[in-house]
This record gives sequence, C-alpha cells and structure tokens, in this order.
Amino acid sequence: MSASILMIITTILLVLVAIANASNVTPLSIKLSLTDTEGEMQVTWFTLDFPSSPCVQFDNKGFNPSEVTGNIITGRIVEFTQKLWSGYTSIAVISPLAAQQTYYYAVGNKETGVWSVLYNFTTSTFPNTNSQVTPFSFVTYGDMGAVVDNSTVRNIVKTLDQFQFALHVGDIAYADLQDGDEGIYGNQTIWNEFLEEITPISATIPYMTCPGNHDIFNGNNSNYQNTFMMPTGSDNGDWYSFDFNGVHFVGISSETDYSPSSEQVIWLTNELQTYRNSNPDGWLIVFAHRPLYCTSNLDWCMNDTNRISLINSLEDLFYKYNVNFFIGGHSHEYERMLPVYKSQVYGSNANPQATVYVVIGTAGCQEGLNTGFQPLPVYSSGVRLLETGYAKVSFLDSYHMQWQFIQDKTDTVLDSVFHKQLHNLVWTIAILVNQT
Repeated sequence: MSASILMIITTILLVLVAIANASNVTPLSIKLSLTDTEGEMQVTWFTLDFPSSPCVQFDNKGFNPSEVTGNIITGRIVEFTQKLWSGYTSIAVISPLAAQQTYYYAVGNKETGVWSVLYNFTTSTFPNTNSQVTPFSFVTYGDMGAVVDNSTVRNIVKTLDQFQFALHVGDIAYADLQDGDEGIYGNQTIWNEFLEEITPISATIPYMTCPGNHDIFNGNNSNYQNTFMMPTGSDNGDWYSFDFNGVHFVGISSETDYSPSSEQVIWLTNELQTYRNSNPDGWLIVFAHRPLYCTSNLDWCMNDTNRISLINSLEDLFYKYNVNFFIGGHSHEYERMLPVYKSQVYGSNANPQATVYVVIGTAGCQEGLNTGFQPLPVYSSGVRLLETGYAKVSFLDSYHMQWQFIQDKTDTVLDSVFHKQLHNLVWTIAILVNQT
C-alpha cells in the first residue's frame, strides 16, 4: 500500500472518529433557569459523552455560533452516576445581563466546534426584590410525563411569547412507570425524551421546577438534581426562592422531610419571615408537588395521614406570613379553592384573608386523570375539572392578578378569576382577631 493511500485512509479514519466524538457531545435538553442573583441566567444541557470544553456563547444581537463570535462563558460539569444512568450535564451562568433585554445564545463545545442552534431569552426587570410589580405572565402545570399525546406542550409553544417563565410543580417525565430495575431506578431514555419535548419551552424561557414523587428513583433524587439546576436554598436546590418582576416565589419539596423541626421547614420559616419583614405588601407565592387542600378521590386527598402532617407543618406558616397562593399538583385534576385556613373560608377573591390553594396536576401524564371528586367542601370555589390543561397566571400590577385555566382539547379558558392583593395591615388584623 502506497504512503499516499495510507495517509488518505488515516485522514478518513480521523475524520470519522472526530464526527463520532462530535455527535456524542451534541447539546441536548437545553434548559434555562433563574438564579438567586439578578443579572444572571443559568443554562444547562446534556451530552452523552464527557464534554471536554463546555461553554455558552451569548450576545445582545444575533450571531452564527460556528463562527464563535459571541461572548464565551465556560461551564462546569456534573455526571450521572446512578444505576442505569449515564451522561453529563453542563452548567453555565450567563452574566452580566441588563434588565428587560433580549439576549441570543448557543451552547456547545469549543474544542470540537459542536454548537446548538441559536436561542434567545429576555431578562426581567431589576431590581426584582421590591414589591413594585412590572406586569408579566407565567405558565404553570404539574404531572406532565413523556411518550404521551403532549398537547399541553404544543399549546404552550404556540403562545410562548405570552409567558416569561414556566413553573412545573413536580412529576416530570414519569420515568419510573416501568417493570423491573427501570421501575426502581428510572428509565433514562424516557426522561431524556421528555426533556427534548419541552426544549422549545425550556430553551426560551426559564423552566423552574420542584421534585415530585415520580422524580425520585430508589429513594434518591440525584438524577432530578443533576437535570434541573435551581437557585440555592438548600444545598441541592430541593427548596429555594427567587424574585421576578416584584413577585416573590418560594419552592419547597413535599418529597423531603417537612416536619416542623426539619431543615426545610426551618429554612422556610426564615425565608417567609425575612421576605415579609422587608415586603409587607408584596405578592408571595409558594409551590410544591403535593397539595395541602384537594378534594378528588385520590388517596392523598382523602385519608392520607401524610397530607395532614403537611398541613400541620405548613398551613400556620402560610397564614402567619400572608402567603397569597399555593400551587400544587400530584392529584390529576384542576381545582381552585377560596381563601382558606383550617378548612374555613376567610374573605373572598376580592378581599382575601388567607391563602388560596390551587391544584394543577393536569398536564396529561401517562397515568391519566383522576376519576372523580369527593362532596364539595365549603372552601371550594366550585371549579373542579377533570381536564388536561395548564394555568396562565398574570400579574397586572402590584395589587391585581388574574388566574386562568386553559383546556388542552379546545385551547379555551375554562376558569378565570381576578385576585386582589390584600393590604398587609388588614390581613394582620384578621389574624389577630381569629387567634383571640
């Protein structure tokens, strides 16, 4: 064999190896998330093989990622090491960012030259930490799942420009609905398929989450934690807070110890107290996977003693610190309560004197919807639906918010209500009166 032919063969082999290696570091499952620092946006992506030089390019104008003309930020890497799982998540924090500015970005590998397509996002107002609201909307749902007719995702994508972020309140992909080891440790293929399905959403607006019972495999939630990088409240991001356009959001884990003396509830107490001390009249939203109040025929909503324990640990805190809304899932139905404390109605939507609880476990998971409801309690708004869909939540100003439930099948609004932010002094008087 001549030297020239050998050189050609060697070159071809090197090119093929480079192509193979490049395909294994192709960015997948791209997700934005907020941090606890204004002027930042976190972006994560998954690769099958170890990415030697993960980074993100960004700029406030469009660019060609392959030309590497954007600002470069190097990412860090975490590895999936649990049984049956493999691959890597790369994490980079884009900063500094200006308020209410659109930025373009691409993620990839500087060494191999493999980049994602160009995406863009728009930042919120700064500072975020006061109670002066700049109008915005977010989309929220729970219990979505993969490998189903995901009309929820399609409908959200069609109207994505209406939303500034997404809030998924647990039960992500239902990767544990399998036989054998995959039912114990989770099916990573299904997990990754779900993440690809939501990429049109998660790569464009921040995708904020909390863990659900179907996101924990064999008692371990490291796969969830390695996938969704949330702001730091706990060491692992299972509970955290963030501010957006003058509204304070607090995410907690109903899958972690929530006893009154637990690390989580101690953190939550301090978080709510600190916020209310500095923002007595600000909007305060708490979310978790499992609801405190729900009236379907799901066991959790009927006789489960763990739900009573959750109520006993959290309800007094929510009432004391004037939590406006609690958003949960787990029960595969939609229902909205009136302002309620100790199973009694306190005020109204126009004059709330307690927390409003909403269940939004309706994103169309593999398990299907619940089959019915218990008798209507006094604290129910009367709106209880066995339909798939999602909620659009719009803060109109510092005192008014609109909540809407949008059905997947017809893409129409089936529930719409305006809520008013009650002045803290009035709520405080209500608390004192009802504690005497």
